[in-house]
Amino acid sequence: MRASAYAATVIAILLAAATARGANEARVDCIDTTSTAGRLTAITDQAIVLSGAEGKQTIARADTAQLVLAESKDLSRQPGRQVVVTAAGDELAAANVRVSDGKVRWESPLLGEVELPVASVRTLYLPAANQTVAAIRTHLTEMKLDAARDTLIVAKTADNWIAVEGVLKAVTADKISFRWKDSDRAIAADTVPAVRLAALETPAVPSAGTVLGVDGSSLAFRSLTFADDVFVVESPTMGRRTLDARKVAALRFRSDRVTDLGELTPTRVI
Repeated sequence: MRASAYAATVIAILLAAATARGANEARVDCIDTTSTAGRLTAITDQAIVLSGAEGKQTIARADTAQLVLAESKDLSRQPGRQVVVTAAGDELAAANVRVSDGKVRWESPLLGEVELPVASVRTLYLPAANQTVAAIRTHLTEMKLDAARDTLIVAKTADNWIAVEGVLKAVTADKISFRWKDSDRAIAADTVPAVRLAALETPAVPSAGTVLGVDGSSLAFRSLTFADDVFVVESPTMGRRTLDARKVAALRFRSDRVTDLGELTPTRVI
């Protein structure tokens, strides 16, 4: 009996040690294409600090392209996964999305409970259990949508989708309330795979980079620090947020020395 208890204790200690060694293991990829690996111990405005067998290594934030901690899921290909896209372009995994009193509320695996004004949200993706956001987006590319108005995407059948323009009033688990042609209407929530909200003109807010969640979420940040297994981010949309390191897959940093290809204007389209 004592031998069994001793063996169980040893195994528990070894497992705990292995877990501790694996905690916050990171790879830093630099702009010059070099990489450095180690345990993430700190991030400041100026540097990223890793520790390993050779001691501490400090990498300048200005030289860093990305920091990778874990795999990030493809948010658009998770069946049944609700997604909220903000006006700033953040894409956040969601559950229990609801709208009332001019606010959008949902539960985020990355952020916890979230509440934003309707004006700060661009699209609500509300797929059925066997449907993905990627499939919904494919349908939307084939539809002409008025960016100046709220639009319900109603799936009359699997292949027959229509756009109903008006003003979104509320979203619950069962129904979506909408003002259409001066009358309030209610539509069964399970027939609405997406809601496009009116695009309001908002000033562009520069960001220092993007947080990628293990759940597939992406969140822009103006500033970011790390200490004691916690990230503290200042988001243009979400304000100051504290993120558990276990929920963060990667950080991508913006740099004046690198231009994103998506930001370039092509001289010719073929």
